[in-house]
Amino acid sequence: MAIPDTDILHAVWDQLLWPVIAVGLLTLLGTAIVSRALAPLLTQVANQAQRLAETDEELRQAASVFRHAHEAIAITDADQHLLDINPAFTRLLGYPPETVREQPLQTLIAAHGDTSERLDAGSEALAQQDAWQGEVRYRRADGSTLTALQTISTVRDEEGRPRRHIHIFNDITAQKAAEAEVQHRALHDELTGLPNRPHLEQHLDQGLRLAHREAFGLGVLFLDLDHFKEVNDSLGHAAGDDLLRAVTRRLRESLREADFLARLGGDEFVAVLMPLHDDRSAIRVADKLIEALTEPFPLDGHEIHIGVSVGIARYPEDGDGWQALLGAADAAMYRAKQAGRNTWCQHSPPPGPTAT
Repeated sequence: MAIPDTDILHAVWDQLLWPVIAVGLLTLLGTAIVSRALAPLLTQVANQAQRLAETDEELRQAASVFRHAHEAIAITDADQHLLDINPAFTRLLGYPPETVREQPLQTLIAAHGDTSERLDAGSEALAQQDAWQGEVRYRRADGSTLTALQTISTVRDEEGRPRRHIHIFNDITAQKAAEAEVQHRALHDELTGLPNRPHLEQHLDQGLRLAHREAFGLGVLFLDLDHFKEVNDSLGHAAGDDLLRAVTRRLRESLREADFLARLGGDEFVAVLMPLHDDRSAIRVADKLIEALTEPFPLDGHEIHIGVSVGIARYPEDGDGWQALLGAADAAMYRAKQAGRNTWCQHSPPPGPTAT
């Protein structure tokens, strides 16, 4: 018996239609469910991949900045041991990376007056604010020193514990030297190199506060050269300048290292003696200075004879401020001039026999 193909196909189709539809619907439904379930995960994976790519780019940029920055950069651990330095650090300080890696950064610091105080202040600021900026002096590999304006930033881990410190150095050695030169010129006499009047006033003001606090005496000697004008007039100003420099050398040699010598201008000098051990200490120094300047000065083939008149004032007997002490010493010096020159006179003689 023969059955047409179409009849067989219709029969098969009638039997499979609904199962095929059901399978298709289930497939679509399953795909939708799976897609919906996987969407957050796929999104998270995509975001992580993007963040990794961005982080990688940032790391490459940071590495490029680290290598090519003109500023010296050092990375230390939480205990300030060096982990890495950039080429600028090596150029500025002269240390190859392998010689300083794992060494304490503090070993490179050139110690001076307030180094320990600065380090303590920096450590405290880092602990409280995660940042610090200040001046630090470093010892170069060749033994010279470098002054750096240094910025330190703390990097903490996810639990808030310090993990790294980033140090950025700017070399300000030349700037500090220029500032020091300007400061020196402002406070020193150009001809003799001695402190000038503003410097003297600062020194006296500080010395008097210390003398008051520590309860010791202080002496001021006002010196005016005798017969200096005649030398200037006869041999010229250049010879007079040479004589003033020679006088400066002799006065320095006759004073203690702790004593302070200033030039007020012209042929006037002031010595500050601190501390005074007894009432006659200033007199002994005045005698020594007069003796030093009584010896002739060889100058341009001539033997120049001058002298010096010295006025003596003491703290606290003759004043408790620098203006009063300078005025008292100046007045005593004029009395020494009137007494015949090349001698000393006290503003207020101490008890006991004295000479003028």
